[in-house]
Amino acid sequence: MILNRIAIGDRVFDEGCNVEVTKGGKLVMHFCTPRRRKTRNNNSNTTEQLQLNIKKDIQNLVYYRAQSDADFETSHGSFLAITTQVPCARAIRSISPNYDPDSNDQIHRFIVIECTDIHHFKMLIEAMKSQPSLDELFQEKTGVDCLEAKSYCHALLEDNLKEKKKAKQFAPDFLAGRADEDVVLVYPFPGDKITMEKAADGLIELSRFGLSDSAISASPKDSDKEDESNGTRTHCLTISVNDCNRLAPEVYLNDTLIDFFMKW
Repeated sequence: MILNRIAIGDRVFDEGCNVEVTKGGKLVMHFCTPRRRKTRNNNSNTTEQLQLNIKKDIQNLVYYRAQSDADFETSHGSFLAITTQVPCARAIRSISPNYDPDSNDQIHRFIVIECTDIHHFKMLIEAMKSQPSLDELFQEKTGVDCLEAKSYCHALLEDNLKEKKKAKQFAPDFLAGRADEDVVLVYPFPGDKITMEKAADGLIELSRFGLSDSAISASPKDSDKEDESNGTRTHCLTISVNDCNRLAPEVYLNDTLIDFFMKW
């Protein structure tokens, strides 16, 4: 099952993340970590694996089920938060040195498995519930609401802030001081092919192509509109400052940017 992120203590992994519950009663997590030394013939990342014996190693667990996939844009997705027994924690510290299930600092206490796909997350929870050794834990209040969820995923929230800061470092000057929701452009652009080619010649910064703020605001985001010239319908895409920030290196693209690339 493919995941978004795995947090072990205060260390967050966001590449190559997936998890499986084996018939032998193990929770197996896979993720990529940066190599200490890069070589010409090797990739910069190496795959790691963390196995937990569900019966012996898991001390406690809670889960949060997001209402929609959109939660990930501002905070976090659905997640399963685990604390382990102390003997198991010693081995985990080889991956995340600050992990400590007995710590008073929330960011160091949990292993958090995040999944923004609601269907996949439901499959993970059902697989965990099918383990007889977890009956007692799941009989207790293991589901938490949105307010409680934040106390279990400090590492994910900190990671969000780091990613946002990194994106702003690479943001072009014309985005400086603008709010995340400000509209940068709307596609398709008005104008014929020749006009568009002239406008793009020597282009350095994005242009609204003559559209007023009111005209842009009136364009519905990701909605269909009718092309009056031929009576057909075209898909309208609105690119915001937040979308542009996702063009920074090592930041995931969102659906709007992918749609724009495919239509451009």
